[in-house]
Amino acid sequence: MEAKHWDRHAKRYFEDIISPFADKKASKMIFDFVGRFSGKKKICADLGCGIGFLLPELSKRFKEVYAVDFSGKMIDFAKRKNKNLKNIVFEVGDLRKLKYKNKFDFAIAVNSILMPSANEIAIVLKNICNSLKKNGVFAAIFPSMEGILYQAMLVYERELKKNKKLAAEKTRQIIESWDYDFLLGLLTEKSGKQKLFYEFELGYLLKKSGFKNIKISKLGYSWKSLEDKDIDFPGKPGPWDWIVAAKK
Repeated sequence: MEAKHWDRHAKRYFEDIISPFADKKASKMIFDFVGRFSGKKKICADLGCGIGFLLPELSKRFKEVYAVDFSGKMIDFAKRKNKNLKNIVFEVGDLRKLKYKNKFDFAIAVNSILMPSANEIAIVLKNICNSLKKNGVFAAIFPSMEGILYQAMLVYERELKKNKKLAAEKTRQIIESWDYDFLLGLLTEKSGKQKLFYEFELGYLLKKSGFKNIKISKLGYSWKSLEDKDIDFPGKPGPWDWIVAAKK
């Protein structure tokens, strides 16, 4: 997905985009997570800042915040939304061409590393690593492929009780399995392809890009956040993305 795609979503971000910030529990976990690495003398980067939902928290916790997004309209919206925050530097920029070297103490990317190209993902992760100071921390949210497989398992288990012969096909329809490439970890939408990540894959890619002390855990969501009555399992753990912390 290129900048023009995200430009179209700037005004209707939460209506059009499934965001972890739309889930109160997930939002709190992200804020608490950021708090572990904050500091009034530290410089931070929000890489792929979108409409700037995270910026007020970052502004309070860091000396200076660089808000970067390759969608000019997202940046314009973020500027208006956060016009009273004086320690934020806004920039229209592509993470594939990130220019900073040894600049940031902390960088965060919330579901902004989605490009389907393995080569481009490698470039972005290397650029982010280069942008950090020694022992700087990269925190990120990555969409989870295992989360999709987990949903499929629960749907299939339910459908088996209804009709064993039709259970597999019904599960494929509900999950819309034809949109997923489970080998390459890709989701195809009308706007193009985007990447989803396996846990083992994330660890491998981050280490290959120069990161160390890599910690990967689940950022859990409520079933209601999916807004899909066919994928709703009250009482069972909800779906998740990956929340990652790694050090340069």
